[in-house]
Amino acid sequence: MKGISNIIGTVFFLLIAISVFSLFIFIANEQLFATEKSLQTYNKLAQHSLFLISYKKNITYLVVTSPVKITYIIYPNGTIKKTDIFIQSQIPLENITGNQKWAVVVTDQGTWYNISNVTVPVFK
Repeated sequence: MKGISNIIGTVFFLLIAISVFSLFIFIANEQLFATEKSLQTYNKLAQHSLFLISYKKNITYLVVTSPVKITYIIYPNGTIKKTDIFIQSQIPLENITGNQKWAVVVTDQGTWYNISNVTVPVFK
């Protein structure tokens, strides 16, 4: 009888240990899932820039990281220009901003970006 109680005690201890370990794995997995879901939500909410500025031979270009269609341009004086500009690679920035220092462009997806016509000094 004494040998059987040792076996039953060991089995009972193993059941408790496995249950605790399983519970720990379950909780860790749920936390990981919640973290991944939060990161996906934050990535959707983050407005990643589609535009870069490039300088070539004293001309400033607006370069896109993926094809984009600009539907509106808003100038500093409040003028809103409805447009239909599809950019696949680059476009001279002056075509967007005109003679203004900056403009806000609105894409067909409803996202908007402030585009600044920053000049880079050329040292000779």
